Amino acid sequence: MAEEDEATDKLAELEALTPDGDGFDSKLAGFARAVLAHADAEEQELFPILEADCDAAQLERMGHAIERAEKLAPTHAHPHGPTSAIGNYLVGPFVAMVDKVRDALHDTPARS
Repeated sequence: MAEEDEATDKLAELEALTPDGDGFDSKLAGFARAVLAHADAEEQELFPILEADCDAAQLERMGHAIERAEKLAPTHAHPHGPTSAIGNYLVGPFVAMVDKVRDALHDTPARS
């Protein structure tokens, strides 16, 4: 969780910068290294434990639960948001809705 909290903070920093300066490239590279190291640790340490302790049906249910959670998750880093599972469960869908509206507005071409 600490790694994920740190990644959220780094992602929020990146969103506040412009790609043209402010050390964006080095911060992005550092973020990418941290994400890849985290993913590698999950694959090497966590996944083997789950595969050893869970049957195929349990793994499939967990996969579906993750997919549902991702649909309700915010699309932007919120470093001051809740960090507990309950806090994310209560606040996450509302923040996600705001994020998705914001994303849609920014992706819409300007009218002339």
